[in-house]
Amino acid sequence: MYFSNKISQYAEDININVKINYSRVKKMTIIAFLSALASVFQCFGDLAPGIGYLISPLATAPIFISTIFSISYGIIGYILTMLLLLAFMPSEIILFAFTTGLLGISLGIGFLCLGRRIYIIAFSAVMLLVGISILLYAFQIPVLGPAVSYDFNIKKLLFVYIFGFLYSWLWTELIIIILKRLKKILFYC
Repeated sequence: MYFSNKISQYAEDININVKINYSRVKKMTIIAFLSALASVFQCFGDLAPGIGYLISPLATAPIFISTIFSISYGIIGYILTMLLLLAFMPSEIILFAFTTGLLGISLGIGFLCLGRRIYIIAFSAVMLLVGISILLYAFQIPVLGPAVSYDFNIKKLLFVYIFGFLYSWLWTELIIIILKRLKKILFYC
């Protein structure tokens, strides 16, 4: 069945290859580059309204790749990206921390630890639900626009989870494509 397929083989291969063949300095250099790339993508929402809102979700991919190298490197990349955002675009830190960055880390953990498509999507959707709920109900930031208000409602929470599930599913399918290409790059370099 489609959802019960194990899809983490590429991620595991990349993880093992990086552990064996890359020095600590090389890994940290790549993580720093990926963090800088994630911060640039995240800043596009404020720098170029309109097209920037289509580019800023791409900040998930560099954090995911960092997490595939190692979960600890993913967390380092996540924190480093927030520090870069603090220096260049402080208004984006909260959005990154609870949406795109959190999704990148949860997808990476899902690919490394859970393996099956449905578990990866469900775990990432739950983490995205938690992040969006914190933004909506704790910080009262309208992340999903005026359609979802600040008052707590189970129906709205279900809507946010369904949105998170579909969004995580889309990212999971994109990541499979990214992993296939990344594996070719890493194994031939």
